[in-house]
Amino acid sequence: MCAMRVSSPKRILVAGCGTGPEAFALQKRFRDAEVVGIDFSSRSILQAKALQKRVLRGSPIRLRVGDLTNQKFMSSLGDFDFISCHGVLSYVPQPTRALRNISRCLSRDGALYLGVNSAAHFSVKGRPMLRALGLNVRTLPAERHLRRVLRLYDALAAETDSKTVKLPLNFLAGDLFGPLIHNLSLSRWIRLAQDAGLVFAGHYYAFKKVRFAINEGLLDILRPRSRAEVHMLIDHIDPCGFHQMAFSKRPSISPTWQQNLTVNLFAVMTSLYRIAPTRKRKLLHLKSLPTNTLVEIDSTGWEDQFLNRATGATTVGQIWRELPQRVAWEPLCKRLYLFYQLGLINFEKAS
Repeated sequence: MCAMRVSSPKRILVAGCGTGPEAFALQKRFRDAEVVGIDFSSRSILQAKALQKRVLRGSPIRLRVGDLTNQKFMSSLGDFDFISCHGVLSYVPQPTRALRNISRCLSRDGALYLGVNSAAHFSVKGRPMLRALGLNVRTLPAERHLRRVLRLYDALAAETDSKTVKLPLNFLAGDLFGPLIHNLSLSRWIRLAQDAGLVFAGHYYAFKKVRFAINEGLLDILRPRSRAEVHMLIDHIDPCGFHQMAFSKRPSISPTWQQNLTVNLFAVMTSLYRIAPTRKRKLLHLKSLPTNTLVEIDSTGWEDQFLNRATGATTVGQIWRELPQRVAWEPLCKRLYLFYQLGLINFEKAS
């Protein structure tokens, strides 16, 4: 989704780590990285430290109690190559202040993953329903009574296949009950992030949806929209309940797809995919470990040669001229737009 160039972060921050499972998973994946986990709850940090001591002896993870909205505390943490903040800001009273502090901790070439509730989150309907049925949404009621109320809700909400009555109690406590829940549209979350100095890079749900347009041969209708514009369009057409977004500090480059301008940009293959071998000559086989997906694209023979040259050291025009076979601009442009929307390549200007 994010398609950033940084593939092996040296410092990772889990902003709102809870009892530590995400921090532990990231440390296992990036063994040479320093992982820092912070959480507002001292009880959660104590549980995380107990688990670290009992199960993960010698783990270099640092776990601290801290407030995302406290600028002094956040500044003391230093810079990070990757920051993850999942399911936290929707419940923070001052998400704008927290985002600004997170942005200050993000390195210039780093990436932020942000997971937050959307305007289509199930609590948007759920909380008013609970109030109408006499429950106080600021306090978790007795579980037996709550389950009966949720059974009624599921029976009446025939338009959905989800069963809220089967959700774990801790999930219900966080997503239905509490003093506040920020359920904001994608455009609103992006504006808050932009105010904090962050640049929207992509949305995981929309990233997956793009492949439907590719499979139907309709991606060209979206050109020349940028990746961010396409993702916002998809969310407008088919909003999801939970936003999984990527941000950076570096402004993203979106080609105009006009030959005289695009050929002077530098092409960079991202770390999101690798070209996998295939016995089928007319297929480009792309494997993505971060997203656990496999993509096969019809190939005319030059695509893998272009991608192998897309290291950031050569412009689109130079790679184009050096291809062993002659390729017209329009089919090249069409295929590069597909690569760009897949997150397979990015573009940069000369420094």
